[in-house]
Amino acid sequence: MKKNKIKKKEAILIGLVLGFLFFIIIFGFKTLNPRYDSWLFEGGDLTQHYMGWKYFRISNWNFPLIGLLDGIVYPYKLSIVYMDSIPLFAVIFKILSPILPKTFQYFGLYGLLSYIIMGGVSALIVNKYTAKLEIIMMSTLIILSSPAMIFRVYGHLALSSHWIILIAIYYWLSYRSEKKVLKNSVFWSLLMMLSVSVHMYFVPMVFIILVGFCIDNYIINKKILPNLIIIFSSVLSALLLMSILGIFEIQSTTTPDKLGTYSMNINSFFNPLGISSIIQTLPLRLPTQYEGFAYLGAGIILLLFIAIVSYENINKKIDLKNNIGAIFISISSIILALGPIITLNNHTLIELPHPRLIEIFFGTFRANGRFIWIFYYILIVFIIKTTISRNSDKRVTFILLICMILQYSDIFHHYRSIHRNFKLKFFYSSKLKSKFWNSIEKDNYKIIFFSDSSIINNLSYLWDFSNFAVMNKISLNDIYAARKGDILIEKYRKEVLLNLEKGIVSKDIIYIFPRNSKYINKKISINYYLVDDFVIGTYKKYDEFETYNFDNLEFNASELYGTENTDRTENDIILKKDSIQYGPYVNLEKGTYEITIMGENLDEANFDVLPNSTKVIYQNFKSKTNVVKYTLILNSDTNSLEFRTMNTHNLIQVMVNSIKIKKIK
Repeated sequence: MKKNKIKKKEAILIGLVLGFLFFIIIFGFKTLNPRYDSWLFEGGDLTQHYMGWKYFRISNWNFPLIGLLDGIVYPYKLSIVYMDSIPLFAVIFKILSPILPKTFQYFGLYGLLSYIIMGGVSALIVNKYTAKLEIIMMSTLIILSSPAMIFRVYGHLALSSHWIILIAIYYWLSYRSEKKVLKNSVFWSLLMMLSVSVHMYFVPMVFIILVGFCIDNYIINKKILPNLIIIFSSVLSALLLMSILGIFEIQSTTTPDKLGTYSMNINSFFNPLGISSIIQTLPLRLPTQYEGFAYLGAGIILLLFIAIVSYENINKKIDLKNNIGAIFISISSIILALGPIITLNNHTLIELPHPRLIEIFFGTFRANGRFIWIFYYILIVFIIKTTISRNSDKRVTFILLICMILQYSDIFHHYRSIHRNFKLKFFYSSKLKSKFWNSIEKDNYKIIFFSDSSIINNLSYLWDFSNFAVMNKISLNDIYAARKGDILIEKYRKEVLLNLEKGIVSKDIIYIFPRNSKYINKKISINYYLVDDFVIGTYKKYDEFETYNFDNLEFNASELYGTENTDRTENDIILKKDSIQYGPYVNLEKGTYEITIMGENLDEANFDVLPNSTKVIYQNFKSKTNVVKYTLILNSDTNSLEFRTMNTHNLIQVMVNSIKIKKIK
């Protein structure tokens, strides 16, 4: 072997080591501790993924549908796929669960493995075009720097598995002339199944590259049947695993968004969205277009221009026949990511007409901006390949060194911010502070019942409720998930609430109500308690805790609402000109009440009560700068009352801190 000439196995090993070192330098070792899970309770997608794993771990096996978990949308089951908990690892570690510690997380390990595999596959691809050690190392480090990948790591971990795309690209580039049907079928079937077991978005991405592979294979070998067999067997394998993981067990639904809400912006390759030290952030048409984030980095952008200049044959006739697969893959990736609404910066350029089939596709894969990742990595590989093939080794080494330094300098501050963040020791502290929760742990409740879907959207509390439930092996009737059977969930919710109205209270259920729920009602024979900003209902009476006081209510700023032109602090709603505070949509019985509003500059504000009808009389206003009091008379029981504060002044800001409602007659 000549000096510095690297073989395939050596290239893979070098890449694996570089991936390992990259991860450790950026993220450190803390998250690799399987017993350290506090960092997973910081909210967002990671907490959802961890809750999915925790519930899956304590669920019974549901053979043959091994991916179903119990107790998270009681009385139904949900696939672990819809919790984005990396089903492959979830199943493996569930099997090993009896020998694992009580607290166990695999998400840190998965992040490390993603970078290790990313490095190995990157080096393998580069080794196709050069055997020079320094070129392989620098090219691999450039690919490892991928802003699109680090944008996802430990935010939405499963979606950071970009190595799946690189594996597909490698096989397509290396074996598109392969005649062995069995070999091709096995590879693509396994990769499609791997995609299913990591994250469903990689399934159509791999499929697009698979079709490009088959197009090239057909052109080279002039045989269509083998390629149809490859496609059929791969799709069938993926569908089979989807079935085993329980994806089709429940009719999953999602709230439809306007097509293009999560699309890619044309500026995506050059828009760093705040992570660059060199290139300024560009505007987006919609804030949700971060899903199409595909910033290349200053080093790769420079390398792109060098590759274009180096491409001596750019003006010659392009060999379309040998590039049809690449053209298909690239165009498919770009169209799916951009469409059907094409945007540049904060402008809509064109809205393309689209058939119903497109709506169905984007309903399933609504974050369509992610599809640009296919072209993103093809482009990077093309840039590196062109640079290597069109320049001498010494010149390539110099170019890559300059571009690598520029790339890492560009994103250095972002790397440093991540490093500092993960260097800290996180400590999980539940917002469920009341001793009430300790008291009910011993009472063997079976279900925590969220009476309103608004609680599910209050993620800061939802995950604490979920963690309390899973630690005590209590089922939930609803959860935040990528997909779930909303129709069935709502059907069960209505059944339970209807029973409450009929006076049927279950001994097995902990009922959780938002403060404005109409089911907080004296006429319902249930024990209510005000606990951690929620009203809790139980069949059993807990004498050591004071029951809910219907005649003396207080709502702080976090429980009130404001129009879009209001601001908030931790304790107040700030009303600027023409802004309104409203809420809390409380249900009150017939009687006379004293209303007290606390805040600042209240003597400059206007007030009213809705519904404003003959049933509601408010009078006897007493106004000071920091408090307003008035009398409210209800001639009948009234639901969904809101108390509004309005500011009409240009120069004065009104602040609302709380609203107190006291029954006086």
